[in-house]
Parts: sequence; C-alpha cells; structure tokens
Amino acid sequence: MFRKTFKYKDFNGVDREETKLFNLTEAEMMQLTMKYPAGVDTYIKDLMEALVAEFGQEEVKTWHFGVFT
Repeated sequence: MFRKTFKYKDFNGVDREETKLFNLTEAEMMQLTMKYPAGVDTYIKDLMEALVAEFGQEEVKTWHFGVFT
C-alpha cells in the first residue's frame, strides 16, 4: 500500500491535510501481469521513473511504500 499525506490551502485559504492511499488487489495484479508481458516489475519500475520525473527524486524519497499480504 502506498500512503501520501498532502498539506495544502483550500480555495478559502484554510490549511488542510489529507492522506491518500493506493493499493492493488490480487485480481488487479493478475490483470497487470496479463497486460504487461514484460512483467509487473518492469511496469512498477517504469511507474517509479515517471513519478521521479514528475515530482523529483527527493520528493519521492519522502513517500512511504509498504506491502501487506
């Protein structure tokens, strides 16, 4: 599971904090396996490279990643 807490000001100037979660189920992993013949590991590597390109290495390092079974 991936969890990221965002701090921001809303349109009314009020400070807000929200935590967003990202998770893949076993069924979703099977779909990814069929969709990406090169392997899910290649997909995740490409995804991480895209995140680093978008947000920067230092920002991505602050994110917390975990795996739950």
